[in-house]
Amino acid sequence: MEEGFYHENPSIAASKIFPPKWHYKPWNLAQPQSYYATILEITDSVKFKHFKLHSDHTEPAYSTCIIHKVIHPKDWGQPLHQPLSFPIQYRTSPQDFNTSYTYWDYQQAWFNAFLIQNQNHSHSWLFYFHNTMNTTNLPLWFLQWWDFYGCHVDYLKEHPLVENGYLHFKNNFQPAPSERKFSSLLIFCTKFFVPWVCSWFFDYNLQNDHPVLIRKFKIKWWDSFAAESKSSKLAVTEWLQKHQTTPIIDPHPQSKFLARKAQTAALLASARTEEEYLQIVQGIIQSQDPETVLSQSSSSGSTSPAISLDNDNEDDCFGILPSIPRR
Repeated sequence: MEEGFYHENPSIAASKIFPPKWHYKPWNLAQPQSYYATILEITDSVKFKHFKLHSDHTEPAYSTCIIHKVIHPKDWGQPLHQPLSFPIQYRTSPQDFNTSYTYWDYQQAWFNAFLIQNQNHSHSWLFYFHNTMNTTNLPLWFLQWWDFYGCHVDYLKEHPLVENGYLHFKNNFQPAPSERKFSSLLIFCTKFFVPWVCSWFFDYNLQNDHPVLIRKFKIKWWDSFAAESKSSKLAVTEWLQKHQTTPIIDPHPQSKFLARKAQTAALLASARTEEEYLQIVQGIIQSQDPETVLSQSSSSGSTSPAISLDNDNEDDCFGILPSIPRR
């Protein structure tokens, strides 16, 4: 930090350095966060939604991002430096940003579009991949994005149903040559439904005994996630048998029963009231299928909405995200 800009609260120090509502270096004032967010949306790469806790609030408390695709340079369709124009509606209405972009702006958009914050510095993102996401043509720079905003294996440790599914996937999945450059967890999150919550905040780091303003990221489990069976070991086994050429041989003849048993136990543990518990038990008896009960229970008015993979219901996941406390 240069003399005159330091403050013991790093967020206040950042407000002295950046323009209002900016959280990165303003190399070009015509490229604010909204510029980068628009690039990701008009290229059909993501779908954003922002939510306020109260109608009179001006800033979102939390946001959601569905990742549909990440465009590789070879799929850009024209020279990477050649500008593309925004759609006509962005060029005819007043905007506070440029209305053209290159591939390099697109790449930078993946890092700057998510740098929004509210006055309480408690904004968080819910990320997940759309079920049409293709992982065979990801650009290498997406590795860096994943390091900042992506999920982490520690995130799964308190959720054994998902963790066991991931470990089974990691040990048996045969990636395409282009997929081998990426972590197995990234591929797992795209193939199966594993959302995560990400937040960031300003902090200091000492370099040569001088404070340097940095940005820290934090990942947490989504408390309203009610579809763990979709990424369980049983779900992974069935997916591998359908999509891989080499058959997966399960050495344990009772594995399917044990997986169903684990799903049932997890489902019962998710009940928050005696009424919910009895409804789940009744549903299991009637259907003898925990996954069916999971779908029914999550749509019965519970405070933990299920997340559907169907295109028509992809917005069902948007419940209120709890704020993420700073470390």
